[in-house]
Amino acid sequence: MNKLWLYRLAFVGLLTLFSVAQVYLLARGWQWVRRSSFSPRNRRWVLAGLGAFFFLVLLPYPYLVLVGILSGRPAPQALSVWLYPYAVWCFGSFFTALFLVLRDTGRCLQGRWKPVPPSGSGGPAFSPSRRRFLGTAFGVLATAPIVASAYGATYGREEKEVTDLTLAFPHLPPELDGLRVVHLSDLHLGPFLDAAALQEDLARVAALRPHLVVVTGDFLSTAVHDLRGFREAMAAVRPPLGVYGCLGNHEYFTGDLTRVIRTLAEAGVTVLANQAVRLRIGPCRLGLAGVEDLRMGTPDLEAALREAPPFTILLSHRPEIFPAAAARGIPLILSGHYHGGQVALRLGGLSLSAAHLATPYPEGLFIQSQSYLYVNRGLGTTGTPVRLNAPPEITRITLRRGAAPPRRRVRPVA
Repeated sequence: MNKLWLYRLAFVGLLTLFSVAQVYLLARGWQWVRRSSFSPRNRRWVLAGLGAFFFLVLLPYPYLVLVGILSGRPAPQALSVWLYPYAVWCFGSFFTALFLVLRDTGRCLQGRWKPVPPSGSGGPAFSPSRRRFLGTAFGVLATAPIVASAYGATYGREEKEVTDLTLAFPHLPPELDGLRVVHLSDLHLGPFLDAAALQEDLARVAALRPHLVVVTGDFLSTAVHDLRGFREAMAAVRPPLGVYGCLGNHEYFTGDLTRVIRTLAEAGVTVLANQAVRLRIGPCRLGLAGVEDLRMGTPDLEAALREAPPFTILLSHRPEIFPAAAARGIPLILSGHYHGGQVALRLGGLSLSAAHLATPYPEGLFIQSQSYLYVNRGLGTTGTPVRLNAPPEITRITLRRGAAPPRRRVRPVA
């Protein structure tokens, strides 16, 4: 079985897990209504509404599995609109279901192991107010993921940031001093981000007056059809040195890399797949190299650097190439893929997310020897249109000649 089908089956498994959570919540809701003090007539209405709600929630699942994932065909526009609330609800309610399962399991274990007090012996007095308080507190805790998911979909994903980063290189050619590179990643055009919305972000990119724009993979979500309107959106971005990109794992999900690369080229984006270009700036040559995705593709760092000049910027969708690139003396590596976790918990200066557990390079700036790695959080979302404590990011990197430490300034997008 090839890598593409393994990933598709993994997505099917994840969607199935979310759907099982919906069935569990339906069963719990059904049980609660039947035990409630509603009149028989009102109880029937509430049960009918509950059943209809979960039927509508689960309705996109067969299409997502049979058509969207297994066949790679694009979703109709009407279903794309439906997918947004479906993804937001499923993400938040999954953790609500998880809380309920943990509580039910705890109650089951407590009932099995708790010793029965002897007859006539005093036990802790029953306190209805205490039980109501605990029930209310748990209800707030259980519904918090749904509230957080709704917030992350409506506000968290819109709180974009521009990161201004100045990096100094002792061997930077004088002609490159002051060069401005805007780094984008993980656009994920598709159900949760269309070209019209992306056009607003690209207008902000143009306002940063970059000399060069690079995109480190995942231009789309599932199908080549997701790139509709991308050429018109990119019309606002015409930097003097051009727009370049590398392949991400989602480009491979389409099953048609040739068409993806051709469509991106029509939009003015040159894809570097295990190859490099020499950009002329006066008498100097700036190298720009790109490798294929480290897992889905066939990355070849040697081939990518074969024609590269001494000062070269390397594009790699996944940042795990950093040690090998640093060992080769590449001064700057740009990556994305992890979205900063997309949903992260921040406590003081610590950040915890799935990305922080999966890689040593989840987001931000890393330094090894004389090499820099910057991991962009991306503009789009994948899986669910929810972002918490991991805002979308546009990065502007200014190259300077010298040995000064990096300077970083973050500001929200106006």
